[in-house]
Amino acid sequence: GGELGMGAPMLARALEAQQGSTAGPATKGPAYKQASEEVLSIRAILTQWQDAALQAAALSDAATSIRAHSELAPALARVAGLRAKVQGMQKKAEEPDPDLQTYGAAMKAKVLALVADFTALASDAEALQGAMEGAMARGEKLLSLSAQQREEEAAAVVAETAAGEAAAVVEDKRERAAVISAREEEVRAKAAKEEEERAEARVRMAEVDEREREAARSGGAVKAEPVKKWVDEPMTEGGEELTMEMAIALQDMADKRLKDLQAACGEVVMSNTPDATRHAAQALCAIIKNVLFTPRARAPRRIPTDNPAFVENIGSLVGGGKVMYALGFEEEEEEEEPGQERGDAPPRKLLVMNRVYLDDLRAALAFLANVK
Repeated sequence: GGELGMGAPMLARALEAQQGSTAGPATKGPAYKQASEEVLSIRAILTQWQDAALQAAALSDAATSIRAHSELAPALARVAGLRAKVQGMQKKAEEPDPDLQTYGAAMKAKVLALVADFTALASDAEALQGAMEGAMARGEKLLSLSAQQREEEAAAVVAETAAGEAAAVVEDKRERAAVISAREEEVRAKAAKEEEERAEARVRMAEVDEREREAARSGGAVKAEPVKKWVDEPMTEGGEELTMEMAIALQDMADKRLKDLQAACGEVVMSNTPDATRHAAQALCAIIKNVLFTPRARAPRRIPTDNPAFVENIGSLVGGGKVMYALGFEEEEEEEEPGQERGDAPPRKLLVMNRVYLDDLRAALAFLANVK
């Protein structure tokens, strides 16, 4: 943009350089020598204009546009003019009849090498013709304008470029904001779904509790036969055996907990470092083993959320809390013990497993043992 403001001096120099630049240098001598030197001369010009920065400048800078028209356009025309000469030399070099051959073996090799060089040159020229056609046309137009008109043209290009860059910045900001908004909405929707699922699980468990209390109030008249499959597996804190109705409800919840556990562990693996994931799996396995060893004891099933080891290995990890919920832990506040005074201190937060399902915990232990 800054170069465009210096339009007059630079345009003057470009116009001076344009004089006499429309044709290549005159080359004397045999046809092969003329063609070889012409290929080298054109190649030097094309090589300059294959530079991406120079091509970009030719689209916005008036002086460079004029230079493109003055240098590149004649060079491309020279390629077209040289084609017939090289093709004629190629035909002679490939003449199969010994009586009609013009070149000896050494000269034939040189001519065929020249043909290969020209073929590559023509390919590059065609590519540059497509890439630089607009810049060369603009340079030709600028040459036909007055000095004042050239300045106005340069200023218009500067304004157009600045407007395009400003629009690109605005669009980039808009796209970034849209991506951030979509991610936030996804997180909110996921959290709402998880809370809804936990609420449904609590309702179902409350229904099971109510049916148990109703059966107890009725004196056991409606108590069904226990399901043998479950006698030594899932148990409540009181250790009562489960009825068929309870077993079906618990099996549905067990299947869901295992799926939730797999999903939560997948999030831990994807969102944390391998070392953090390995330590979390080890800590979770230790918690489950403690519960399995003494399923009726309360201590292994009550974990303070501010416990340093828990925070370091599980609580601070992305997805760590979801794994605990999937194992059957629920968040509660610590109750005051008789004679204990808490004062103004807020109640301590705990993760509590109120119900122990041994079969679920064994499946979870087997699954976590394979988490890497």
